Amino acid sequence: MISPRFMALASVLSHQEGEILEKLKKGLDIRLVQNSNSCFGIVDDSIVVLFQPHPTDRDRVLSVVKVRDSGLAKNLKEEFDLLWNAGEKLDLQEELEDKQNPGKN
Repeated sequence: MISPRFMALASVLSHQEGEILEKLKKGLDIRLVQNSNSCFGIVDDSIVVLFQPHPTDRDRVLSVVKVRDSGLAKNLKEEFDLLWNAGEKLDLQEELEDKQNPGKN
């Protein structure tokens, strides 16, 4: 899941080459989520990672906390599913091609 802020990076990514970019373009299901202030990762059924954004710059992470709590993991998984299902599918391959060839649309 990505926020609209990620789309600003698409033009930078379009000039990158290599194995990592190819994996990004072909191997991920990506959803664009418009209104999310959530910043977390779910490792498994009991471990979650919480990211604390910097109070004056939400694009920077101030701290990261790893928590072992199956109840929290379940709740965050449910939150993730809601956000994922509401998100718009994004084809990164197509998006990057559009950035490389802006006049073809």
